[in-house]
Amino acid sequence: MKCAQCGSENKTGQIYCQICGAELDLTYDQVHESVREELKLEKEKYAEDQTRQFLVLAVFLMILSIILSVVAGPVPQAEAPPSFSAPTTVQKPEPPAADERFYFPERVE
Repeated sequence: MKCAQCGSENKTGQIYCQICGAELDLTYDQVHESVREELKLEKEKYAEDQTRQFLVLAVFLMILSIILSVVAGPVPQAEAPPSFSAPTTVQKPEPPAADERFYFPERVE
């Protein structure tokens, strides 16, 4: 809150100016604006703290993963299954001869 006489900034809720001692005329709008400014500053500080904590955690996890990968050593590679090579060309079976198509053996009784 600004003092009307000297213009110095005072804390919210004070009745007298810290610098000149003049009585501060508090109106609802002044108090409301002052509280809004304080809340805005608190939110900004909280956001900065959260960002800092996130960065510290990310760096910690990165360092931990590097240490664990060095201690554990390389991961052994699984053996690949034997390779199956398919023929490059597919051979079609030859169709039966014309006389074999309708061949029915005789029944022997």
